[in-house]
Amino acid sequence: MIDNRFENNALKIGIYRPYSIRGVFRVIRRFFKNIKHAKQRVVRGYSDADLWNFDWYLQKILSGGLRDLAKTTHGYPADLADIEDWRKELNNIADLVDKINPDPDEVYKDLHIAAGLDTEVNAGKLFAILSDASEIFSEKARESDGARDAVCEWFKLRLYDLWD
Repeated sequence: MIDNRFENNALKIGIYRPYSIRGVFRVIRRFFKNIKHAKQRVVRGYSDADLWNFDWYLQKILSGGLRDLAKTTHGYPADLADIEDWRKELNNIADLVDKINPDPDEVYKDLHIAAGLDTEVNAGKLFAILSDASEIFSEKARESDGARDAVCEWFKLRLYDLWD
């Protein structure tokens, strides 16, 4: 049953008015925080903003790094037949790393597709969708668990082979 209290309130996540007084100050404050975070990434390799969701940050760094290594590598481990096998293995593991912690936007897209909704979601409809969405999230969790185990085993085996 859809809760009608929220029917007229459409959810618009992440949208604000940048040209209002409040929005101008938010943009200025965000600009200085971005400079601070960029400096931290140069000095430490990560920033305070990355620590907020560190698992997702590491996932993006690992998958991107593995894909770049696959493109630019000149060598491969001695137990593989040729460099193409190594490139395929690196790309496959990068795909598995992406499955470990799915991008929230992808999960919401799956929910929208399952419910047959447009991009703007009525809060009442969203409540009804989320109450029936446990199947989608449990399926993603099962995929994530299998991918996580495979990636951990691969890194145990290949950690010292990640060189160019």
